[in-house]
Amino acid sequence: MLLKKNGYVLEQLYSPLILTTLPEHEELKFIAINCITRHHSYHYIGFAATQWKLFEKEHTHRIKPLLYVYRVLLTGIYLMQIGLIEANLIKLN
Repeated sequence: MLLKKNGYVLEQLYSPLILTTLPEHEELKFIAINCITRHHSYHYIGFAATQWKLFEKEHTHRIKPLLYVYRVLLTGIYLMQIGLIEANLIKLN
């Protein structure tokens, strides 16, 4: 899954919200950092575009989907600039 350039997998792997972990988790994180490429940007751009289309189709626009698009784009930008996953909108902003 790491080789498919899927940002969702990286976000799950590097999430700070961990209930329990094993040594294999740290090993996967170590491996995953070397799997990050510029191709991950396509995941975030595509995902944001899909979410934006869904937002536009709403009759009553809600803020939550719009914030989701914003968060996805900022996460992708941060990943491409810094090379690390950050999904916290407060930190990204």
